[in-house]
Amino acid sequence: MIILGNCTDFVGNVTSMDCSVIICTRNRSRQLANVLGSLAAMAVPVDLEWELLVVDNGSDDDTPATIASFADRLPVTRLWEPEAGVSHARNTGVGHARGRLIVWTDDDTRVVPGWLAAFAAAFAAHPDAALFAGRITPVLLPPTPDWFRDAAADLHYLLAERDFGPVPVPLAIAGELLPFGASAAVRAVEQRQFLYDPDLGVAPGRRRGGEETAVYTAILEAGHSGWWVPGAEVEHQIVSERQTTTYIRQFYASMGEAWARSETANGPVIAGAPLATWAKTAAGSARYAIARAAGNSSWVRYLASASFHRGALACFRGAGQK
Repeated sequence: MIILGNCTDFVGNVTSMDCSVIICTRNRSRQLANVLGSLAAMAVPVDLEWELLVVDNGSDDDTPATIASFADRLPVTRLWEPEAGVSHARNTGVGHARGRLIVWTDDDTRVVPGWLAAFAAAFAAHPDAALFAGRITPVLLPPTPDWFRDAAADLHYLLAERDFGPVPVPLAIAGELLPFGASAAVRAVEQRQFLYDPDLGVAPGRRRGGEETAVYTAILEAGHSGWWVPGAEVEHQIVSERQTTTYIRQFYASMGEAWARSETANGPVIAGAPLATWAKTAAGSARYAIARAAGNSSWVRYLASASFHRGALACFRGAGQK
């Protein structure tokens, strides 16, 4: 295993192998060990040349030792990116990747045995495509509140669920037929052209997302094509700490903030925010309060909606998460 220093410049855009798998992590060594174990158990075609880059985004736990423990089972390299923020980490990974296809997953997943092989086969079948989306199946880790399990269908963004059916279909912005970063692949040429915005993405003190969607949307808007790869499946491990009303509020507020950053305030503006956003925030909050008091299960959906618009409102008013 090679440990490299901080990288802010690309290493010559060398593509000397088939696939580069990249995982970004920060102080989550236990979860990281879980996904590395699943990668070590993959069924990789013997003629597939690949590497695994784990970008350590400033961890101070035993992440280095966890990565090192898999050096005899995986073609793994630890990259060190001390500037906190997942977009910085992603760009560091891209800068060191040698694969013609850059394949992404997260440190809180487990990949199915055929995950990487499915992406590689899709790329071989569609060499002109620049973007590929894999299946993401949420797994709720206990203890799980009954209300959270019952509301899972209304929380697919929080759960990062992706399922576009059993057969390959073209990706599209319309209908949100886009990947999520827990199971995605990007042709290296386009990935280097479309890097991740450091003002988006999770970082210490903020939960703002959107860095992946911004890149995938830009790739398709530039005229490139993409495909859904149903066999490229990962299980997204949802820990109990994320099965709470507090986390729902935080997550959807961060989504609203990321959305508002890319929007122009249209229509009448009051106190720095569009009147429509004020109205949607108030309406969502009222629906949530009424449904919660009545014991109606729709309260979770209304909580997510109200939190989204509250985050957008804060961003428009200049008080979004820093």
